[in-house]
Amino acid sequence: MDLLQGCLIPVLNMSKLSDEALKLLEKIDYTNRHQILSNSFDSKEASLEKWDKEIVIKIFKKLGYENVKYKTKEKIFELEEYSDEDIEYHIDINLKYGLVEFICGVKNNLKDIYIPLLPSLTLRYLNIEELPKKPKFTSYVELENLLKEGLAIYEDAKKEIVDL
Repeated sequence: MDLLQGCLIPVLNMSKLSDEALKLLEKIDYTNRHQILSNSFDSKEASLEKWDKEIVIKIFKKLGYENVKYKTKEKIFELEEYSDEDIEYHIDINLKYGLVEFICGVKNNLKDIYIPLLPSLTLRYLNIEELPKKPKFTSYVELENLLKEGLAIYEDAKKEIVDL
């Protein structure tokens, strides 16, 4: 949570994202990919509101995220990511009500660039008037596919921030 606490507050006070952040978001096709994710996981069926955290942790591990923890107090899954003094990565995932919210960001400390990958915040800075709905899952198989797609956006952002 340090990355968000240290970086999100200044971002919230900004009227726009930096040019570098906008370039990164454009390069990874963030807006389109998030819209596709939202549309692809918008079933009319009831969402899986009561999920088992151990099964969800197994899904994360299957996707290659071995260091996932469930934070009971915040009711989120936290992925421990590598950070050094130059680059920081952060991701928490909220599954409240069977909807998936990715709370993440990447930061290049050498260039003092922070890119929040929070749809409600980032899309607003990109002047998207109608925010897409949070993706919804109705089964563990659907959750796995949703996480795979959503985490691919995050992984692409991690690769690109190094090159800024």
